[in-house]
Amino acid sequence: MQHLPFNKIHDISIKLGEETVDFPGMTFFSRDEEEREIDGAMYRGSFLHLFAHCGTHMDAPSHLLDYDKTIDQFPLDRFIRRAVVLDIEGASISRDVIAHADLGEGDALILRTQNSVLGRSVSKTISPDYTWLETSAAEFCAECSVSLVGFDYFVAEQPGSQGAVMHRTLLGNDIIILEGLNLKNVQQGVYTLICLPLKIPGCEGSPTRAVLLQ
Repeated sequence: MQHLPFNKIHDISIKLGEETVDFPGMTFFSRDEEEREIDGAMYRGSFLHLFAHCGTHMDAPSHLLDYDKTIDQFPLDRFIRRAVVLDIEGASISRDVIAHADLGEGDALILRTQNSVLGRSVSKTISPDYTWLETSAAEFCAECSVSLVGFDYFVAEQPGSQGAVMHRTLLGNDIIILEGLNLKNVQQGVYTLICLPLKIPGCEGSPTRAVLLQ
């Protein structure tokens, strides 16, 4: 058996279609399957229709019209990082809640909340009381020069908020946002995060398969 520099892989992605939230009037993911005969053999193929921000996905700064940097303009090492997973119990995440984290410059901060514990992250429904990230916490991440913030719901903004202030705080400081995680089976601690986006030129975000190595 091959020896690798980790003992366990935690898949923190959610299943497209089966677990992803759709906005009213919008289908974020669908798959149409067909069969074709090619050179005497029968093949099965799927056409995928997906929103760049469906399921487990990344937001690049250009997700907001104020900024231009697209997901393909980040070097690959920005998607492979030392990651600090914090266990959060409150209804929102403030600066004080994360200020004790052992964060180094360039680290990823992954926030495990009641969204994962209670199954909101995989419920397909929009919960009115999901745990969200306060602007003060986003400002702290910028001060610590983290490279990425991961969150266990399809959006991390305060419910009903206007102006995308939290997104603006992170994306405006070149911090990638990784949303739509399922951290139910992950414990607080330090891991290696791997979350490679699709290679889509000029795109403001991308679905990703995110894993934590332990």
